[in-house]
Amino acid sequence: MAQSGQAEIVNDVHGDLRWKRDVDKDTGMITRSILCVPMMSRDRVIGVIEAINHRDGTPFRQSESDLLVAFADRPL
Repeated sequence: MAQSGQAEIVNDVHGDLRWKRDVDKDTGMITRSILCVPMMSRDRVIGVIEAINHRDGTPFRQSESDLLVAFADRPL
């Protein structure tokens, strides 16, 4: 997301080649889904916000991505 500058929902990380299994192994966490949103400043990516797994296991929705994009795209 930092390279593309686009938000993305990955509701099955195990099927995504970009997912790094070692992070779960190192932290003991079980990642199922991720919502990634780039943080922008002056048309430049300065970071990425990630939301990982809904507590109830449901997939992330576009409306949640839209909300996080609105938050992350605020001028600094």
